[in-house]
Amino acid sequence: MNAFAAQATGYDYVVLSNELFVNLHNRNRDGLRYILGHELGHIRLHHVSLWYQLAVAYSQVIPLLGPTLSRLREYSCDRHGAWLSPQGARGLVLLASGRYTETDVDLEELVGQGRKLRGFWVGPAQLPRSHPFTVRRLERLYRIGLFRTDVQHAETRV
Repeated sequence: MNAFAAQATGYDYVVLSNELFVNLHNRNRDGLRYILGHELGHIRLHHVSLWYQLAVAYSQVIPLLGPTLSRLREYSCDRHGAWLSPQGARGLVLLASGRYTETDVDLEELVGQGRKLRGFWVGPAQLPRSHPFTVRRLERLYRIGLFRTDVQHAETRV
């Protein structure tokens, strides 16, 4: 399952795989809103424009810079998606885990793992990755208040 934003012939597009759209449209509209908002964030922040893509292409030849910039872009677009869908955390989980395990994943446990994922080695472990660890993405969105569900209430009880 995949989703991405693109620009061609002067128009911006959000592309969702048919399987992803049908799965989300029928069972998880908040997740669909999050994913669409995330991809619209790429468009709004001009990540899909030709000039931006050409400028970023040079960063790919510098070791570790390309993936670092990619992770920062993902964090920015996560905020767009969460702002548009404060209940859409399952959309991010779906992209990370797939449609067969999306509902089996304990969201509260994932956010808890994100809170515990600290220390020096977390940074170097992400250096070659284009996307941040999903647990960190979720934790940050809950911490800054963009995602709101029972997980946030559980944090205040602890």
